Amino acid sequence: MEKIPAAEAWFASLDGQTRSRLERVLGTYQMGITPYYLSLIQKFEPGDPVFAQIIPREAEATILPDELEDPIGDDNPELHTHPVRTITHRYTDRVLFHPTPICAVYCRYCFRKRLVGQAAFTPNPADIEEGVAYIAAHPEIREVIFTGGDPLILPDNRLVKIMQQVAAIEHVLLLRIHTRLPVVNPFRLTAALADGLAGLGKPVRIVTHFNHPVEVTQTAVQAIRKLIERGIPVLNQSVLLNGVNADTRTLESLLLKLVTNGIQPYYLHHSDKVRGTGHFRLSISRGREIYRELLTRLPGYAVPGYVLDIPGGYGKIPVNSDHVIPLELGKYRLISLQGVRRDYQE
Repeated sequence: MEKIPAAEAWFASLDGQTRSRLERVLGTYQMGITPYYLSLIQKFEPGDPVFAQIIPREAEATILPDELEDPIGDDNPELHTHPVRTITHRYTDRVLFHPTPICAVYCRYCFRKRLVGQAAFTPNPADIEEGVAYIAAHPEIREVIFTGGDPLILPDNRLVKIMQQVAAIEHVLLLRIHTRLPVVNPFRLTAALADGLAGLGKPVRIVTHFNHPVEVTQTAVQAIRKLIERGIPVLNQSVLLNGVNADTRTLESLLLKLVTNGIQPYYLHHSDKVRGTGHFRLSISRGREIYRELLTRLPGYAVPGYVLDIPGGYGKIPVNSDHVIPLELGKYRLISLQGVRRDYQE
């Protein structure tokens, strides 16, 4: 691929000290990129929105005091939200199902950087069965969200088999898949996969992860149409990222490209306090300003909800609401939907 020599030339151009620092970062967090996603890089420099999301940077070695390995609290023992290895049960009526820790690419801002790509987190068949059994034993669960890693890394037969087992549980009404594959390897969305998902007998939604308009290519759009044509709604969530999309015009362009191609904007996430990701985070006040501007530029159906995950596992809250209360410069009181209060320092 023509981009590979460019990538090699960029790496060769680094001085020894910079290369050494990047290698230290890679000793902690893996790097991975698909040939397709590599082809979307226009310039091998941090100002390129794809480069910034996927290529390690020295800044990742800077760990701020309040940054966390598990910022959204997938495995917070105090909350008892991780009852079995493959399940996170944070909200009463829905659970996350983790069938794999593997991703096609490793995003530098990922809130699960601690586990993605790590073989130690790979569930075995007994773990999968335990997850299905847990769902079957909890009639309050109405929706199962398949996440990871990336569920679409799994072969069709394995993924569809797991989803068939879950779909067969009477009280499960809805199925959802969160995936980055439509963005980084849209060729994974085959007609066979779309047919398998459409044939599960329960409503299925796919949530993609486009962060920048350059990612919404004709190739990606054509692949996603295979899902839409079979009646599978496709939604999108983005992360607000410095150096990638943290301005109104970029987000406006992204959201318009999504809705004009049948993809429904769902969430805009305030960047989580993941270790080594401080260079990606905006202030809440700047995020609110961008969001207000979006509301004046776009129809309501084109504007996603702007949310923040309260660190530690206390759930999402709308940022433009009284769940986020300014206290003093850079400090906020966050109030969960259940009334739990946590202080947040930028």
